[in-house]
Amino acid sequence: MKNLDDDDQYYESDSDKSDYEDSDYEDSGYEAKDTGTVKLNRKMRTWNRYKKFIIIAALCVIVIVTGVVVSNVSSGKKKSADSSVAVATTKAQSQNNGSATTAAATTAKNSATTANADTTAATTTAAATTAAAKASSGSVTVSGSAEAGVSFTAADFYDNAILTGDAVFLGASYYSVLDDSKVYASENDTVSAIKSNYFSSIVDANPGKVIINIGINELNYGTYTAELLASNIEDLAAEFKSSLPNASIYVVSIMPVSASFDSSSNVKQANIDSVNSLLSEEAADKGYTFVNVSDAFKGSDGYKKSDISGYGSSISADYYPFLLNGIAEAK
Repeated sequence: MKNLDDDDQYYESDSDKSDYEDSDYEDSGYEAKDTGTVKLNRKMRTWNRYKKFIIIAALCVIVIVTGVVVSNVSSGKKKSADSSVAVATTKAQSQNNGSATTAAATTAKNSATTANADTTAATTTAAATTAAAKASSGSVTVSGSAEAGVSFTAADFYDNAILTGDAVFLGASYYSVLDDSKVYASENDTVSAIKSNYFSSIVDANPGKVIINIGINELNYGTYTAELLASNIEDLAAEFKSSLPNASIYVVSIMPVSASFDSSSNVKQANIDSVNSLLSEEAADKGYTFVNVSDAFKGSDGYKKSDISGYGSSISADYYPFLLNGIAEAK
């Protein structure tokens, strides 16, 4: 028994099947087609069905590729431009740095030149000041013998001067030879008294000249050696010079005493002479001018002349013009 699904069930014999197939093609008006032609038609139908999609896909690929190429070209141009800008910037910075370096070098050179000029000027000024100090320092001896009643001819010298000391300088204002404002002195003054009582006021007055005459009272104490007293007076002069660098400092010799005073007190003429000698020797190195007026007031015996009145080392009023004129010779 045959399976109903078998196609052969509709045909009684193989010849019948063959006759049916042949008649089917002939009755339908179709001719058997070549196998190659069928395959070609089939491919055409497939192409016609999918060609739109293929063309669209190809166009998309072309667009994408074109976009990538354009992007790469633009990126390359941008990088090139950025490189050019970077190079230009680096070059500009280099030029600016070079200019800045040149400017800095020029400034440094100018500063160095200015500094050298300032140093040279300062050195020159210092040298000039030192030369001026040396020129106005040293030892000066008043010539001649003390005379009474001479004219006071050196008033101009004391216009910008201040005197400080003991009884001898006190007499200059006491006898109205100089104005009181120019004399800082007391009968019993010492070096330490000048420092504590007058120093600041004298510095504040800013005089062009400071004239010192001190020491007789220290010698009268009997406790000072010549070396110690001379050293104290030199220190006082140095302090005035330090505080008043533009001022001229004068140290006037301690005035001589009479023979009778020498024998009745602690003040010895030999000690006075020793102190004056030490002050004279140190003047140039210490920057002050030592004025030796003592010899002009001495007699042939080495003491104060007998015709010069005054207690101790003091002198009478009529001898002050000679004393002050003699000190002014130190200019």
